[in-house]
Amino acid sequence: MPRLPALSRPAAFLLLGSSLALTGCRGMINGVIKKGVMDDAMAWEDLELSCTFGQSAVGLVQPVGRQPADVAMIVGWVPAGVCAELDAWEARRQEALIMENHGGAPDEKVAAATDAAYSARRSFALAAKRYDKGWQHWESRYGGVEDCSKLPDREQQVYLLGLLSGALSVVNDASAKQALGVPQNRLLEVARRSECLDDTRFFHIPQSVRAAAWATIPGSGPEDADPWAMLAEAAAAGDAAGNSIPRALMVFTAANAGNDAVLEEALRGFDGQPVGVDAQGQITEWRLMDAYGRRLSLYQSDLLWIRTEGHRTPRLGELPAPPAGSDDPFGGSDPFGGGADPFADPFAGAAPAPGEDAPAPDGSTGEPPGADTPSSPDPADSETAAGTAPAATAPGDPE
Repeated sequence: MPRLPALSRPAAFLLLGSSLALTGCRGMINGVIKKGVMDDAMAWEDLELSCTFGQSAVGLVQPVGRQPADVAMIVGWVPAGVCAELDAWEARRQEALIMENHGGAPDEKVAAATDAAYSARRSFALAAKRYDKGWQHWESRYGGVEDCSKLPDREQQVYLLGLLSGALSVVNDASAKQALGVPQNRLLEVARRSECLDDTRFFHIPQSVRAAAWATIPGSGPEDADPWAMLAEAAAAGDAAGNSIPRALMVFTAANAGNDAVLEEALRGFDGQPVGVDAQGQITEWRLMDAYGRRLSLYQSDLLWIRTEGHRTPRLGELPAPPAGSDDPFGGSDPFGGGADPFADPFAGAAPAPGEDAPAPDGSTGEPPGADTPSSPDPADSETAAGTAPAATAPGDPE
């Protein structure tokens, strides 16, 4: 009889979880996650595989009793949120590509871009909802913990993952036009609660989380803190540690602020950086988070490239060429002999769509073309826009 193949620990968890879910063994499920799944799952580099695992884990564990397995739910909801966020990024890219390259009639261009924008907004709302659920489980388990440095190391990993879930719930809800009403001050709570984590142990992610929050909400940090300098410092330290999350937070925060100089500086730092390897050439922990940081940065880079060149990023870390100036190969003369430019934007003279100039958290316009017209549909469906809290005011593929 042939031997059955050995199961990975995440796969074993799914099988075990289906049995434990029927018995309500909350403590046992949390233990399996911390001791048998966390290390393996965080070592993955495939975001799509990870998000599928997260959705499956949530589906298995969510029915457990009146007291849910908070650790398992944090570890499940975060990658489940990534699934929706990846969809939102792609829809937002499509919106940008349509606005730059669509060759049809102006009305068709606006309609296609509007559809992509609403698709993105719905996916951002779903991502925010999932990340918010991860944060709620974080509050349930760690809300009363003031000094997380006393927690065991694996518990600290879950603690940090929950903090990231809280921050991501804010920025994704902002991209969804506050569909859930996630409060912006949650970013400051995340920043405060990250201070008990060791920066060196966790790839300088805690410092970058604090700096990103203080830069997003000016004046919210200590008087002597320079959040932009902190972001640059954490990005360099994260590079050396083999994790791109600090640099990705620098990229995202700069895009949020419309600071193209810092955005380009942060993106340039990816040039030549190995994936999931530290300065000594050693494979690092948390390669899954490194993969997420690179995909987030690639998304922002794509929006920059589409805006300037009309297509996606050729390679992460490469930037669009600067506008032609003194190095113009035609010496300033018209290569088409003074006639009409065959590559000119046929819609250049069209009036901008309502709301088109308003910046959004992810660096795009934030409003679909024509979104303010009476005929525009509701951007978020009833399933993903279920929140009733007051609207937040937060600002915000190939490798």
